[in-house]
Amino acid sequence: MTFNKYISFGAVAMITVAGLSSCDSKNDPAYIPAGSVSDSQRVFFLKNAYTQIVSAEENSFEFYVYRPDLNKLDENGNATAQMPAQSVKINASCAEDGVLGSMISVPTDVNFEAGSPNAMIKVTYDPSKMTGNHNYPIVLTVDPEYANEYSITTTTLSINKEEYTDWTPFVVGEETEVRNGEGSYTFTIYGSGTADPVRVMSRSVPTNPNDIQFEFQWLIDDDNPSLGWETFMTAYTKDGGKVVHVAPQESPWYSSTYEEPVMMADTYTYTGNDQYKGLSNFDPESGLFTLNMYYYVSPGGWGPANEFLQLRGYKDTNVYELSVQAQGQMEVGGKDYEMVSFDFTEAVTYVDYTVVNGELEEEEVNAVIEKMTDPEQDTYTISRIEKSQNVAMTFPSSGEYTVVAVGYNEAIDGTVEAKCSAYASFSYTTFDPYANWSPVTDKALYVDTFLPTLAAMMGGELPETDMTVRVDKSDEYKGLYRITDPFAESEYVEALGLGRANFGCIEFAILGDGRVYFPKNSVGLLDGSDEIFLASASYYFMTEQGMEPDDLPDYFFGMLNEEGTLITMEPTGGNPSDFILWFGGEGPYLCDMYFYLDLAGGAGAPAHKSALKTGKVEKGLTKMKLAGMPKVKAAAFPAFYKAVPQGTASVKLDRNVSKTLKSRR
Repeated sequence: MTFNKYISFGAVAMITVAGLSSCDSKNDPAYIPAGSVSDSQRVFFLKNAYTQIVSAEENSFEFYVYRPDLNKLDENGNATAQMPAQSVKINASCAEDGVLGSMISVPTDVNFEAGSPNAMIKVTYDPSKMTGNHNYPIVLTVDPEYANEYSITTTTLSINKEEYTDWTPFVVGEETEVRNGEGSYTFTIYGSGTADPVRVMSRSVPTNPNDIQFEFQWLIDDDNPSLGWETFMTAYTKDGGKVVHVAPQESPWYSSTYEEPVMMADTYTYTGNDQYKGLSNFDPESGLFTLNMYYYVSPGGWGPANEFLQLRGYKDTNVYELSVQAQGQMEVGGKDYEMVSFDFTEAVTYVDYTVVNGELEEEEVNAVIEKMTDPEQDTYTISRIEKSQNVAMTFPSSGEYTVVAVGYNEAIDGTVEAKCSAYASFSYTTFDPYANWSPVTDKALYVDTFLPTLAAMMGGELPETDMTVRVDKSDEYKGLYRITDPFAESEYVEALGLGRANFGCIEFAILGDGRVYFPKNSVGLLDGSDEIFLASASYYFMTEQGMEPDDLPDYFFGMLNEEGTLITMEPTGGNPSDFILWFGGEGPYLCDMYFYLDLAGGAGAPAHKSALKTGKVEKGLTKMKLAGMPKVKAAAFPAFYKAVPQGTASVKLDRNVSKTLKSRR
C-alpha cells in the first residue's frame, strides 16, 4: 500500500507565547516560555498506528516518514530556497521473538532527498514464514536526535498476511436444518434442467467479510449420496454478493461435435462489456443466485442467459421470472435448428410458447400474449414446457421469427394464472433452401411487372420481362408452391441499383376453388442492406383481419385455369391494390401489378397492361403507403391460410437434440 506523499502545515504544532504581562507580585507563578524547535529538519509520523495488509504474491511495501515542508517559493511559485538532503535513524522493535530480521525487515537509515518533505521506508517480508490472518505489530520510533517533540515520533505498524478462512456451507444469518447452504441449480444454456440438491460452500477474508469465494457442488453419485460432493463451478464476490463473478473455467459438459471441453464464465467477465455488469448477483433475502452466463468452445459460444441457484430456507419472495433467449442456429444430424432457451423461477409451474413470423414490436407481442392467454383461441399453435430447458426449432424456410412465451403458476387449489411473459426475435436461414420442397418444373414462363413498378416508384421506367423460372411444391403443405429465386436471371436488377439476397422466392397458395394468394416472402432482392418483401393484400386481410376468402373480392386473388397450368392476376385499377410491398426498410406500401405464370412453359405471355404508374416518388414512397395498415405478421405457420389443420404446426420441435454430459471425475 502506498501512502499519500504530502503533508499539511497543520500537522506541525508550533507554539509561541507573546504579549503576556503580570502584576508585580511575589505570588506570580514562574513560567518558562516555549521556544522554537532548534532543528527545523526534525521528522515525524502522520498517525499513531497503521495497518498494512500484505499478500503472498509480493515481498515488500512502502511506508513514509515526514518532515516540515520548508521550501520557499516566490510570488510566481518558483523555488527560492530548498530543504537540504537529510539522513535520519528509525528504531524498530517487535514484542514477538523471531519477527524482525528473518521474517520482517525495516531499514534503520532513512534518507530525505533535497526538497522532499517525505522519505520512503521500504519494508520487506517473507510471506512463507508468516501466519495467515495474524497481526505482527512493529513499533517504529524516530531516533531522539532527529525527533520533533511537537509531533508524532512513535507509531505502531501492524502487518497482516491476509488469508481465506476454511470452507463452510454458505448461509446468510443463522444456520438452520433447512437453511444449510443447500438448494437447486437451474441450467438453461448449454445444459438444461435442474440439479437438486446442490451445495454452496464459501470462505472469506476476516478483515473483509464481503470478499467471498464460492464453490457450487453436486453429489458425485445421485444414487449413492454417501460418496459425497464434487465442485462443478466456482465463483467469487468482492462486495458481499451485489456482483458475483464466474472466472473462465471448464464446465461440466464436453462438446462431442468439437471434441473439446465447453468453457463457461459470467457474461461480464467473458466480454468485459459494461452492459452485463451486475447482472450476476446474490439476493440475501430470497437466497437466490442469478448468474448471467456464457458457454463457449473455440469456434463460438452460447449465451448470454441467466441461470439460477436457489438456496432453501430463505424468504419466499414469490418471484415469477421468465427469460427467453435465442442461442443461435446450428446444424445437428444434418438438420438446421435454432436453439432457444427458456428459463424460469420455481414459482412458474409451466410455460406456454408459440412462434410467429417476423420481428415483433412490443405492442405486437402484447397482442399475441392476449390471444395466447385466451382459453378459446385457435390462432396460434402452442407448446408447453414444465422445466427450464433448451428447445431446438426448425423451419421450412428462412426468415425473421419471434418466440413468445407466457409463464403460469398453478395454485394449491388447482387454479392457474398467467404471471409473466418474455419474447425473443431471431433470424433463421436454412442451410438447404430446397429442403422440404420438390421441383415441379424448371421451365415455367414467368411475367410480372414487379420490377417496372419499382422503377416507377423511383422515378424511372423499365420494360416488362419474360423469364424462365423454377417452380417447387411444398412437401409439407398441400397446395403451397413457390417460384424459386425469381429474379436470378433478370438483367434489370442491377439497373435499378438493387442487390441480391442469399435466397428468395415468391410463394403462392392455391385454394380448392382455384383462387391463388401470396404469403409474405423475401423475393431475393436487396435495397442496400434491406430485403424486399412481397405479399398479396388477400393474405393480409385473411391473416390479420380474420376474413374468409369468400369475404374478399375476386380481384384480390390470382386464378388458376381449368387445366391447372396457368395462373394470372390483373392489376385492380381503381380498386385497392392487390399486392403489398416492403421496400428500403419501410412499408407496407400498395403495389398494383400484373402477374402471369405458365407452368407449361408457353412460348410467350399474352398482351397485358403495364403496372400502374404514379409518377416520380421519393424513396419514402409516402404517397403510396397503405394508410393505417400495421406490419403484416402471421402465426407460424399458417405460412399459408388454412391449408393444414390448425393442430398441425410447421415448427418442428426436436427435444432429442442433446449435449454429451462430460464424465464426472
